[in-house]
Amino acid sequence: MKKLVTIFTLVGSLISQSHSQISFGLRVGMSPKISPGTSHLVVNRNNPANESLFNLQDVSYTGQIGLLIRRDGQHFWFMAEVLYGKSTTRYSMRSTSEIGDPTLYREKRSFIDIPCTAGVTIGKVEIFSGFNVTKDLQIESELAKLNGFNMALPTATMGWHSGVGVNLGNILIDLRYQQQFCNYGQGRFLNGEELLLKNAPGRVIASAAFRI
Repeated sequence: MKKLVTIFTLVGSLISQSHSQISFGLRVGMSPKISPGTSHLVVNRNNPANESLFNLQDVSYTGQIGLLIRRDGQHFWFMAEVLYGKSTTRYSMRSTSEIGDPTLYREKRSFIDIPCTAGVTIGKVEIFSGFNVTKDLQIESELAKLNGFNMALPTATMGWHSGVGVNLGNILIDLRYQQQFCNYGQGRFLNGEELLLKNAPGRVIASAAFRI
């Protein structure tokens, strides 16, 4: 957590060295529930009695809230944010020898996003893109109920985002798509096999910022 604050402070320091207009603000955002529809992963292939199909059911998010610092030039701008949020991911597991509904396992997490963004303003319309760092603060996974399950998660993950917005002066409204450079199931192992699914975590975020 201290490293994330240090990164945000450093970016803010670099931004503030410019003679352009500097603003700070509060951002809130929401993401819809998503069902990525990734393909099944067959686990325990060497143990026919326990062979199962592992998959991702859906992901839901709470609202995000955080702070931003932004430097505006004549047309171009740069921004750094620190955003806190929570998500619930539902994984499914069904034995290949059985017919019926799979067993669902919930994984709840809280996390910090640090997006760093560059954009251009044309009239009141803004187009932007950038990179983000995501740091998990806490994870509670029901997958731990499975025999032979363990987690070895990365300290943080990188990703990218792009979007469009409207600049109303003190109010900024935008719609962005954000995706991580990793896959669902990464860092989660069952009997030594990583439960790595094909889809990368991604979501749409609608947000509004109020700056001073």
